[in-house]
Amino acid sequence: MSYTFFVGTYANFLQESILRYTVDFESGAFNREASHTGTVNPSWLLLNRSKSILYSVSETSPAGGLCAFDLSQGEIRTICRLPSLGADPCHLELSEDGSLLFISNYSSGTLAVYLLAPSGIPAQLACVRRHTGLSGPGRDFVAQEGPHIHFSRCLGKTLLISDLGLDAVFFCRLLSGGALEDTEPPLRLPDGSGPRHLCLRADDREWLYVVGELCSQIFVFHREASGYRYRQSLSTLPDGFSGPNICAAVKWSEDMQHLFVSNRGHDSIAVFAVCRDHLLHRTDICRTGGRMPRDFGVFGSHLVVANQESRALTVLTFDPAAGTLRQTSLCEELSAKPVCILPF
Repeated sequence: MSYTFFVGTYANFLQESILRYTVDFESGAFNREASHTGTVNPSWLLLNRSKSILYSVSETSPAGGLCAFDLSQGEIRTICRLPSLGADPCHLELSEDGSLLFISNYSSGTLAVYLLAPSGIPAQLACVRRHTGLSGPGRDFVAQEGPHIHFSRCLGKTLLISDLGLDAVFFCRLLSGGALEDTEPPLRLPDGSGPRHLCLRADDREWLYVVGELCSQIFVFHREASGYRYRQSLSTLPDGFSGPNICAAVKWSEDMQHLFVSNRGHDSIAVFAVCRDHLLHRTDICRTGGRMPRDFGVFGSHLVVANQESRALTVLTFDPAAGTLRQTSLCEELSAKPVCILPF
């Protein structure tokens, strides 16, 4: 069986920066089907609901960009380019009805909301949210010199926003016209943890799993009447490892019984089993075969890993019964640095 996916990269204007691949894990072959040149640093990619339009950020500073591409003819054809209303955009999210697009701007600590036309093309700016302030005295004074909105997740009419710089997850209500309104006090994580990405189960949104980029931990919270309450934190690193490391992506296994977290520095994927009480148990840590695994895609019992600094895609196989990963020899080298994997 073959799978199709897009790769976003750190690339300059002249390099192939967005690529579409198919991969057949049985034959062990990558096939490049299409590519796009002319967008700088499309480090995060997102599809609209019908998969006819591909959105990307252009992670640049002091002014970042949003790009939309038409996929209907089998190519990656540019439709429009718009400002992201901030510096270094790093993540995109759609509202559940597909009418709003949220852009997280890392360096400026802003989140922009665009209204989308029925076709999926960005039509109008709805609002820009700006965070201010600092985390506590235990913060990382280099990485957390100010707000850094890194990620958002839309759940119905609620938007969760993780701010790595403020060590907090914010909760907003979606109002008419795409405006945002805070609904409750933010969820505060320990100083210096640097919340990056988060996950919730599709069938049980009371449990929240947040990756601390700067502390190399995954945090578990449970929704109660007064808000989310801390329940657990686990390291993503093996005992005794003392080298530098920052976490990146967190994603579910196909059956949603395991969580995968990538380690940049240890250059590995940590595996966590979800227990009956929704808490986690670490079952494995597997090297990716590359350097700085910023992102990965889950395709059945395989993971395709974007190893940023070795400019290569590598493949791991997953055994759900044992909760373990294993390296394979399958590898695809790129000219640009791969940083995002988007299943098609």
